[in-house]
Amino acid sequence: MSNRKNGLLLSLAAVVLMAGIPAWADEKNPREHASPKAAAKRAAPSAEEMSAAITRLTELVESQNQQIAEQQATLREQARRMELLEQRMQQIVAKAPQDSAEVVAAVSAPKQSTAAEQQKLLENQLEAVAESQHQLAQRVGQVEANATAAQRNADGRFRQLGNFAFSGDVRVRYEPFFGGGAASSPAPDSRHRPRIRLRFNVNARFSPEWAGGFSLASGDMSDPISSNQTLTSFFTRKPVNIDRAFVEYTPNWAKSALRNHGEFKLTAGKFGYTWYRTELTLDNDLNPEGISQTLAFNFKNPVFKNLTLVAFQLPFNEVSAGPDSFMHGGQIQTQWQFGSRVRLGGYVGFYDWNRADAIRPGQMVGNLTGSTNRNAATATQFASKFGILDLIGRLDFTTWSTRWPLMVQFNYANNTRACTNLVNIAVPPACDPSDRNAYWAEVQIGQNREPRDLQFGYTFIRIEREAVLGAFNFSDLRAPSNVLTHRLHAGYQAYRNVNLGFTALFGRQLTTATSAEERILKRMQLDLVYRF
Repeated sequence: MSNRKNGLLLSLAAVVLMAGIPAWADEKNPREHASPKAAAKRAAPSAEEMSAAITRLTELVESQNQQIAEQQATLREQARRMELLEQRMQQIVAKAPQDSAEVVAAVSAPKQSTAAEQQKLLENQLEAVAESQHQLAQRVGQVEANATAAQRNADGRFRQLGNFAFSGDVRVRYEPFFGGGAASSPAPDSRHRPRIRLRFNVNARFSPEWAGGFSLASGDMSDPISSNQTLTSFFTRKPVNIDRAFVEYTPNWAKSALRNHGEFKLTAGKFGYTWYRTELTLDNDLNPEGISQTLAFNFKNPVFKNLTLVAFQLPFNEVSAGPDSFMHGGQIQTQWQFGSRVRLGGYVGFYDWNRADAIRPGQMVGNLTGSTNRNAATATQFASKFGILDLIGRLDFTTWSTRWPLMVQFNYANNTRACTNLVNIAVPPACDPSDRNAYWAEVQIGQNREPRDLQFGYTFIRIEREAVLGAFNFSDLRAPSNVLTHRLHAGYQAYRNVNLGFTALFGRQLTTATSAEERILKRMQLDLVYRF
């Protein structure tokens, strides 16, 4: 049994090593990158090699199944032997004289001793059989676990080609709208909108220090805050665009300088967020463009675990003549551990939007879509400048079950420059500098990771008119600012790669131009998401 198990492990190791040689060689021999011979070593495996690897994996699983069958047969044989031993013991006990004193006197002491020894021997044999059964069950369980691990490893290898790893998702959404409009007028007709989303990601690690990748996503080119594509426009084809294209540099010298208790990372291109935020300030589908630097420190303190500093410089409107527009800022992140069940994340950030007025002409002519502006503005200028202080506190609780984690977070944003651009506008619009605060309170329980997982959540959102730059925050709100919204969410992980979701948003504007109360707009979202 031991030989078969060792052979099984050696076969599995050989297959994994064959599939992983290019990535391993790159990590261990970074100096060979520049030579043609090294490039040949890193070449993607041929179709024949991949087919041979798949064949060996199939043979490996079949061999494991055969071993399981043999072990089950051994288990049945041992159970049969145990039954025979029990029958023998019963026969011995039945023959032992227990009721007649005369018979007891006639039986010699040596014979009594022999019967006792036989009974003790039988008990030892039964204990040995039970122990053997336990060991066999453990071996069968280990073989099954190895087979599952081999299958997962095979799935992971099928998703990789050399240094590149592929992933993505497809989402189908049905989205009806009910209500909305002035409460004094008849309710508008309901709206029923089908939508799809496609995302495809390619990521690669070229060495221990260098990584990069790109993503393609559906959605309108002029909408930076949504990758949804509405099923309309007379069956015309739907666009797919570059959503990310980036490189990351994590130098080893920085890790050495920090004694492996932290790292420095430089990210450039069009990338995912390098800092923590909620959709109160920036939508999840937005991918910023520019450069970001991250410096992290890890601590062995039982309470204070991590301090991370993030900086970013993000141009959003480069012009050939005249000054460019850009956003720069930073964030201080802290991580705390309170006992074994409570984690706290504290985040303080600042977003400095320079020359944001360039956004208004783009919104007016349709070059920038996604949200209908609710900030006070003219056709060419905002009444406010935007320097946004962003404060976030997040608590994560480990509950009675690993399937039911609890998360509570609160986000407060304040535009420190509300209405400060009025002096630069010839005919300024109405702007109240006190309308500068925004709030996001969220609670969430459960998770969507393994099949049959459930997740439920509620979010309260209140954004005053000048609190955030409405061109880039949460795209599913009734309005990007001057809005009050309640959001309910439920998710069910039907299969390993399939998730079902339901979201309901109930929102209205805080104030209207006529001071008339607005009817609540009810927006529902029913989603089916397949991840690959």
